[in-house]
Amino acid sequence: MTRFHTLRREQWIPRPPGEVFAFFSDARNLEEITPPWLGFRILTPGPIQIAAGTRIRYRLNLHGIPLGWTTEIRSWQPPHCFVDVQLSGPYRLWHHTIDLRR
Repeated sequence: MTRFHTLRREQWIPRPPGEVFAFFSDARNLEEITPPWLGFRILTPGPIQIAAGTRIRYRLNLHGIPLGWTTEIRSWQPPHCFVDVQLSGPYRLWHHTIDLRR
């Protein structure tokens, strides 16, 4: 039997929703907000034009083991919401949503 765990977090950022969306939807900012000890790097050449179907490749080190990670944008609804999912990588399942409509 496969079990899934859900991590749900909400955070208030006192900035206009369009500004917040622009920050989180820019793949380059992932390197800025990921802890440095993970050695997170974007492998997809930039600039990356985000849209539904965009695939982005990354590399990170988890406990000293280099791992490749590929995500795909499944839903793209600027400036309110986007969903990315893992196609390959360190997690059994990765489904990530940014939703500013709340």
